[in-house]
Amino acid sequence: MTLEREGTSLFPPEEAKCVLMTAGVLTYRLCDRDYDCENCPLFQAVRQASRAESLGLRSGEKLRVCVDLSRELRRLCGDDEAKLRLLDPFARLRVRRTLYYGPHHTWLRVHGMNLCRVGIDDLLASALPQIDVVVPAEAGHRVKTGQPLAWLIVAGEMVPVRSPLSSRVVRTNPEVLANPALVRGDSYEEGWVAEVEPEDLPTEVRELEYGEAVCPRLSETALRLCRAIVAELDQAPQIGRMSQDGGRVVDSAAEALGVRRYVQILRSVLWPEE
Repeated sequence: MTLEREGTSLFPPEEAKCVLMTAGVLTYRLCDRDYDCENCPLFQAVRQASRAESLGLRSGEKLRVCVDLSRELRRLCGDDEAKLRLLDPFARLRVRRTLYYGPHHTWLRVHGMNLCRVGIDDLLASALPQIDVVVPAEAGHRVKTGQPLAWLIVAGEMVPVRSPLSSRVVRTNPEVLANPALVRGDSYEEGWVAEVEPEDLPTEVRELEYGEAVCPRLSETALRLCRAIVAELDQAPQIGRMSQDGGRVVDSAAEALGVRRYVQILRSVLWPEE
């Protein structure tokens, strides 16, 4: 990376440079943390991602913690095993220590100042029924924080994948266009949705949660979603019970409630500002 262009410095000469800038990872970054790299979340994200790649690890290996809600769900459902079975996808949610998490249930992986990868968190992946189609934003399209990078078509209903920061779409993952099931089946790896060029990464990552810091919010939101699902199931108590005359047992809350109603519940809990 060239730090001088036609004799003109690209940063103020009296300012010291961030270590990532010196290494050529970032194009421009002035440190506001007194060079305390060990407590800089941006530095930690880049370093840990690089370490995982150098070891040949997928980021899911040895970088995973879980939000375990199994006891809370048992208390919520009591002795109703049918309801508990429908909520089983939410019992253990995965969180990655090397990712930033946005408020709209998307994650951000830093690949440098000018490139980040975005996907959906495990709560949204666990909540979604089968995805039929991924409708991406076009390359070059600019989005503000919270605006959709893509839409997921679920039985005719549209579910947004919202950007965790203001950015320009560089490309959409071609694998999820060909195989939409990857978005929910491998949400932290092959199911990433888009690569983006952030407008102001150092500033905006301060508004995101890093690694395990997202666990309390994820737990609270997952429990609110499960309570909303149970409240709706209680309006039709026959749903989810095994018929004594050979009737079929439903396999998911979306099937039990109907996809349209289920997506409405998702929206009201996961994106209440809509």
